[in-house]
Amino acid sequence: MQPSETKASLHEPRDAPAPSRPSGAGRRATSALRTVLPWAAMLAFALVAVTIVLDRFPMPGGGSFGFRSLARNFVLAVLLAHAIGAPRLRLVSSFLAAPLLAYLAAAVLSVAVNGDTWGDVRLLGTVVGFYIGARALARGRGGSVLLLHWLGALVVLQLARELANQPELLLLREDLRNTLVTDHPNSVGHAMAVLLPLFVGVALRRSSGALPVLYAIATPIGLLITYSRSAWGTAALGVLAIFVALRRRTRTTLQQGLLIGTVVVSAVVFVAISYLSATRTEADLQRLRIVSASLSLFRDHWLVGVGFGAPNFKDVFPARYLELYGEGLFLFHSHNTVVDVLACTGIVGAAAAAWVVFRLCVLGARAIRVAPAATSTEGVCLAVSIAIFLAMGLFDVAATHPKLMLAFAVALAYIETRVEELTARARAR
Repeated sequence: MQPSETKASLHEPRDAPAPSRPSGAGRRATSALRTVLPWAAMLAFALVAVTIVLDRFPMPGGGSFGFRSLARNFVLAVLLAHAIGAPRLRLVSSFLAAPLLAYLAAAVLSVAVNGDTWGDVRLLGTVVGFYIGARALARGRGGSVLLLHWLGALVVLQLARELANQPELLLLREDLRNTLVTDHPNSVGHAMAVLLPLFVGVALRRSSGALPVLYAIATPIGLLITYSRSAWGTAALGVLAIFVALRRRTRTTLQQGLLIGTVVVSAVVFVAISYLSATRTEADLQRLRIVSASLSLFRDHWLVGVGFGAPNFKDVFPARYLELYGEGLFLFHSHNTVVDVLACTGIVGAAAAAWVVFRLCVLGARAIRVAPAATSTEGVCLAVSIAIFLAMGLFDVAATHPKLMLAFAVALAYIETRVEELTARARAR
């Protein structure tokens, strides 16, 4: 026996396995991923906004990819970066994550019980992941700026595409609302109404810069060309509330002028809404029938609903409408988010959705509490944006449109991140 073998046998058993250690190549690969993944996630996040507007992003060598697959890849990149410990992209505690995940679970249950189409459930999972990923991107100091510019770029690009496709939209003719190409006019209008207070709140800062002002100008133009009555009305009330709050805190001549102008514009908007309503009476009456038929579906499937998602709703709604009113109507939703939640996900989904609404109200209250410590009315603007988002659910289900679900996810991530920043600033004083 060789001396070296004798020495080794005295210290460890012959059959003992060698301790497993990552190979040098494995360590280098993990280190490279930690460096590359945050940048890849950032690029994917930016491209999602462009792809939402274009529908599909063209590749240089041919082919293209859609916004859903790109958003899903962004979520996977964020989760992988967190798993391998990338220092610049780690998940953070999110106030809305738990209720959103609960509603996702309710959606999964509704489809599992009914055994129908899963496409919209997968989309909802991507949207919840997109919100969590956006929060992770904004975890650093001043991270809300990134989300703000993502939303602003989305608005500017969307408006540019619409005007390039149909320049006559600037003539503000109602008959042109159906020529919009990025999404349904009501859905686009609802997104603009939610985002407008966010941009106004930033634009009112003394050091806001030119881009937030550009966003605050582009958004009402995009809102006007949609001719969405609910979006017009909620946006007008929201902006009016902002400037009333502004006037209570400061009384400069400029701000008083803005308040007077806002009151006048709001009055004009509501006159226009009354005029448009006179031409859409039949459609409004039909919406009441749609809500009634949808509630009858809920009564028959009260626990978990008929299945989350537009395809599952449309599979059962036309027959029920025909049964109740003697005529067919092909529809993907009930034109009311509360009714839609009940019909599609039942009591289980409604409980999870109520948790989401409660958390949003708490977030809005926090924003108002920190507003006196902020340098502008930004806290009030954040709360108004949440109020508009919730109020519009009584008129339509814009939050379930695939493109806008991602936009709303980033808007919620921005609001939560900005409230945290304002709270930290208030505590530091």
